[in-house]
Amino acid sequence: MIIFSKKNNNEASAIKEFKIGQKYTEEWTPTLNDIKKYAQLSGDYNPIHIYKESAEKLGYKLNIVHGNLTCSFISKVVGMNFPGKNSLIIEQNISFPNSIYPDDTIKFDFIILSVNNAFKVLEIKVKGIKIDSKFTNSMNTVLRGKIICKV
Repeated sequence: MIIFSKKNNNEASAIKEFKIGQKYTEEWTPTLNDIKKYAQLSGDYNPIHIYKESAEKLGYKLNIVHGNLTCSFISKVVGMNFPGKNSLIIEQNISFPNSIYPDDTIKFDFIILSVNNAFKVLEIKVKGIKIDSKFTNSMNTVLRGKIICKV
């Protein structure tokens, strides 16, 4: 397995530098403040995200992190770190098998599945695993999917 080491300037490498199996890992811990800011930006004030009581009525331990807030973290990784600046997500298919709560720490693994040199496109598998949580067992998969990005 190849572990990706980002360049100092975070510029995306030439497509030929990427290899199938290449891996990048980064952790993220969303906060209540992140949820509030995302709700303000998106207009998504669904009570399950904003109010603990609403989430508890539906069987959750606490209000849950927006799925698209989580996807914005993925966008940050793709655009800034792996593959890096000037990369663009052109397609993504993401599922959320388990909830993320505020202050859960999520470890994201990004693995290159295919490289199309002619079109300068990477297919990347992404998986998020909860590695620390006050409310649920750790090691739960909270996100999985595939991303197609132009480099």
